Amino acid sequence: MQQTMTVSSKVPGGPRGFPGVGVMFEFPRDRRGFLTNVARQYGDVAQFSIAGMKFYLVIHPDGVRHVLHDNRVNYERGKMFDPMRNLIGNGLIFSDGAFWELQRGALQPAFHMQSVARFGEVIRHEAESLARRWGEKGARQQSFDAMP
Repeated sequence: MQQTMTVSSKVPGGPRGFPGVGVMFEFPRDRRGFLTNVARQYGDVAQFSIAGMKFYLVIHPDGVRHVLHDNRVNYERGKMFDPMRNLIGNGLIFSDGAFWELQRGALQPAFHMQSVARFGEVIRHEAESLARRWGEKGARQQSFDAMP
């Protein structure tokens, strides 16, 4: 059974944080943990603020598709990405509008099913190699960072 997400115009819930700074002190300590907890507590769409800037966390695949594909012209990356653009360039992740369309079109053939299928053997080999390394560390009861 496929679940679908209903698009709503009401403001989503989310952690409030402190006046003026929002969740500025919580978020940097454990970004992944923070976002995971927000998703678990508030569901498919949540809102929070950091230093006066509003952020929306969209989890459900239908919502992600709505924001990144179907209705992308209504969603801009915004000025908050300028420092990243200056650091690593205005790539597909950080671009908007016509420039994003151009970049997406250039990259799309690489993600065609036939192109991706060619990487299957490489992915299998790398996954087995990673599992072997983790298994060796586990056998020695050695701790390691699984998300370097």
